[in-house]
Amino acid sequence: MRDVPESDADYCHRGRSVWSIGGAFAWNVGRTWMSRAGWDGILPLVIVIVPTAIRALLPRQDVPEILCVILMPLAALLWRAHAGAIEIRRICDGRLPALRQCGLAIAIILLMLFEFLATITVFSPQLLWEMWPTIVGLYAMYFLTITVTLAPTRHR
Repeated sequence: MRDVPESDADYCHRGRSVWSIGGAFAWNVGRTWMSRAGWDGILPLVIVIVPTAIRALLPRQDVPEILCVILMPLAALLWRAHAGAIEIRRICDGRLPALRQCGLAIAIILLMLFEFLATITVFSPQLLWEMWPTIVGLYAMYFLTITVTLAPTRHR
């Protein structure tokens, strides 16, 4: 079996055959994609589901809807800043480079806009079809930004 870097050993639970047939590349690509898509866990799903649940459970209640639209993205922003800094430090051997911090900030802003617009479309169905191309575009830009920001350093 090829020597696997220490950081990859935690993720690699596959046997000798994966590495011997060249599966290391496919395994790393899959693991990298999953870590970029889910670096903040299921938070994007929660941010989209909670407004829908509030609307279903408390119909015609403006205060919970307004609080949800304002507070959920802000709480998510704070959590992502914390979790993102931890992830960057893990990737960069304990350092927190300024360029990666800027990339994380841009990614968080894009994702916050995505979640804000997705929440608004839940509460304003007449905007639903007009807003989705913008919402999908914001998520695509976020995904590209976070992929570049959380890319492993070259010396690994």
